[in-house]
Amino acid sequence: MWALDFQVDVTAEGRQVRFLNIIDEYTREALATRAARSFNADATIDVLDDLITTLGRKPQHIRMDNGPELTAHALMDWCGYRGVDPAFIDPGSPWQNGICESFNVIRNGVQINTNLQPPGGPEDVTGSMAVAANARLALYDGGQYLLARLQPGTPPDLAEAVRKFANNLMDIGARSTSDGAR
Repeated sequence: MWALDFQVDVTAEGRQVRFLNIIDEYTREALATRAARSFNADATIDVLDDLITTLGRKPQHIRMDNGPELTAHALMDWCGYRGVDPAFIDPGSPWQNGICESFNVIRNGVQINTNLQPPGGPEDVTGSMAVAANARLALYDGGQYLLARLQPGTPPDLAEAVRKFANNLMDIGARSTSDGAR
């Protein structure tokens, strides 16, 4: 099963940008993150077709919300043609697409912390090191954030997947922080 979701952000110039994130729920691999000013069903289909061609495999199901670009006839026709079952989450229930939602939170945190400009400009070595340290801390903190948000009612298989993902993020952040300190 692949999970698909959109994120909306704003550039430094105040223009909207949308990210299409596609995650393989079994492997937890981020298959695609595409940025564009807007996405419609045809653009979404193009990314899915590119993935199927590149990977040489297709999902049996795609988990997604009920946004207009995902419920459009073009995407439903594509699913039927490709033999992929659309698995829609309930409206207003993003936790039913937890893998993609978790990815979105971490991607956003890392993006914010890695796209900072060093205070003294590109030649500011200390500032560049601080930006890199922020990115490593964002990974570690992202793992802690996910663990802190697990609820007692979280389905056990989802809770275990979130714990594994969170622990991997914290391990990466901790290792790279300790390596940088040497």
